[in-house]
Amino acid sequence: MIEPNKITTIQVFKSMGIHPTPKQSWSVGLRVVNMWIKEHGEQPPKENRPKTNGPGVHCFALYPANWQKRIEQVIKDQIEFERRQGDLFGDMDEPR
Repeated sequence: MIEPNKITTIQVFKSMGIHPTPKQSWSVGLRVVNMWIKEHGEQPPKENRPKTNGPGVHCFALYPANWQKRIEQVIKDQIEFERRQGDLFGDMDEPR
């Protein structure tokens, strides 16, 4: 059963008008899970929900709606980090 009062990091990305890359999704997700664990001493609750891309379901960590602003800040921090880092090593798949 989908809990309507719980949010996922992907929902927050979408509410900000951002379509995250897999790297952004994983990075933000890990940071938010770690915040939750630090505060609550355990993993956040999880629920199977429809996949973001493609058919099927995926197990998503769920957060209370009042975590929306906290998750938004993690997303902003991740995007700023990527902007500052730039492409430090160029395209590693390209021959030199």
